Order: sequence, then structure tokens, then C-alpha cells
Amino acid sequence: MIARATIVVLPSRWEAFGFVATEAQALGRPVIATSGSGFGEIVEDGVSGWLVPPLDAASLEQALSARLADPEGLERVSRGARARAKDFEADGLAPALVEVYERIAEAAPQTERFSSTVYARGYRRFFRPEDPAGPFHALYEAKRQAVLDFFSSRPPMELIDVGCGPGRLLAPLARTHRMTGCDISQEMLEEARRRCPPQVRLVEADARELPFEPDSFDGLIALDLLTHLPDLEDALRELARVVRPGGALIYDSSNSSPWWVPAYPSYWNWRPRRLVATMRRAGVLPEWSDIVRHHRAGEVREASTRAGLRIERSHHFGPRWTPKWELWFARKAEA
Repeated sequence: MIARATIVVLPSRWEAFGFVATEAQALGRPVIATSGSGFGEIVEDGVSGWLVPPLDAASLEQALSARLADPEGLERVSRGARARAKDFEADGLAPALVEVYERIAEAAPQTERFSSTVYARGYRRFFRPEDPAGPFHALYEAKRQAVLDFFSSRPPMELIDVGCGPGRLLAPLARTHRMTGCDISQEMLEEARRRCPPQVRLVEADARELPFEPDSFDGLIALDLLTHLPDLEDALRELARVVRPGGALIYDSSNSSPWWVPAYPSYWNWRPRRLVATMRRAGVLPEWSDIVRHHRAGEVREASTRAGLRIERSHHFGPRWTPKWELWFARKAEA
């Protein structure tokens, strides 16, 4: 019916958008619509249609008479209508909308970014190292295996996994060692409880102030933890505090050099603008930039020394030209 019309008249008092107008334009039909609402964002007056004031019958009558008396003008606007309709096609509109969202995310005020409260509630939605489709799945697994290999040849020890998450290390290590896991998230601890044997001790705690006496453990593991704490040296001091002199500590750090980021396009959702924004933030996604910190290897070495730790070796994980992660094998200084 619209395709057979000479003019499509839409004298609405108000429209939020007005799909009928875009449908008419896509069919090459000139539109006369009311101004002051959604039609005003669709119809370019005199180019892809005409606009008249709402509730103004005289203006509508005058516009109709003038347009019907001008066949050449109808044909010109008909062509303009088809061209305008292309601006609302999904293939062009969706990427433009994504770009708007990305600009908003980059410019969002602090209150719209993640805050540290996400670690206590909801972080499991984002931390999924076991997901084969995740950008860092292989690296997560390699780090985990390196820790398991280190402790597999050791006699039974009293070990703590700080920031244990869902218990990916606790369960296998509990076959040989006496394990304690602590995390700030009840959600993580509940999952770890389902995964681990009953002898594993699970404690809800903030890694910045661990509820354990000094020198309580023979060794400590802290994977994917330091990047979420506000002060690197203070965090390492607190981890070292609960380990006996001479005890082993294994922890990792995320590299603040941004050059590993392009190697993982699914990390930045294949969006060039998001890639640039992430690289500018030392490899931290924009929405996490208020609470996540990456560090150069030199920074970690210096902070470890000041915290009373002696680094014995490190492993690199990620691209050859610059690692994504460093895994550090350290010992607490002897008394």
C-alpha cells in the first residue's frame, strides 16, 4: 500500500522514532510528517520529505497542495528519501552505535567504571581462566601447570593460596600438601568448596590484611592477585609476612608494556578504538583502569627486594617480543 502511494502523510502529534517514515523512504515514497518529535530526526525537510507543525491542519493542507502540484519536486524528494533510508540500515547503523558506546565507555566518569567492590561480588563473571574461548586460556593453564610442577616434587608442606578463586590450584595440590585458600569473594570460596576435598581450609579474607600469624606457612601462591591490589610493595610485604623464613613464594605480575595487547584481539573485542584505549592504559581495559594495575618486570624485582624476598627465577608467558605475564619464584629471607 505504501509503495503505491504518491505521498505518505504522517500527521502524528508525537512519535518516539517513526518506523513507518523510514519504511516509506526505503520504498522511495516522499513523506510529509509532523515536526518536533522523532520524525524530525528522520526526515530532512525539503530533501527527503517535508515537515509541518503538529496539530496544524492548515499547514498540512497547504503542504499537500503544494507537493501534489509539483511532480518534479516529488521525484527529487523521492530520490532523497531512498538515500536517507540507507542511513538507518542495520549494517551501517550497528557499527556506528558500537562506536558511540565505546566513546562513552572511554569518557565515562569514575562512578561508571568498575570499583573494587566487584572483587567481593560479581568478579567470577569476568574471571574465567578455564574458558577455552577466553583470550588467555592457554596462558592461564601454563601458569597453573608451572606452579603444580614446582610443588609436585616437594615433600608435604603447609601452603596457602592467596586469592585462590574457584580452587583451580587448591584441589590438585591438596593431594600432597596441607592447603589453605583465602579469597575476598564468598562466591569464589563456595565454588572452591565444591571443587576441593574437605580437608582444605577456606578463609574469607582481604589479601591486604591476611588474618594469619606471621610465619604461618611453608609456602605461598598468589596468582592473578597483585594486579588487583593498590600498592605492589605493601602487597608483597603482607604476603611475605605469613611465610616462614626461607619459605617459597610464587606470584605473578601483568606486564605494563602495552605491546602484548595486539596479540590478543578477542581481549579488546576486535575494536581498533578499544585497542588504542587499552594500549594507552598499559594493557588495562578502559572499564578496569581505576582498579587494575600492570607493572614492569623491574618494578616487581625492586618491590620484591624491598619486601624481603629474593627472586630465584622467573618464567615469561605470552608473545616472544614482550610477555603478558611474569611468574616469579621467590624465597623469604632467612631470619
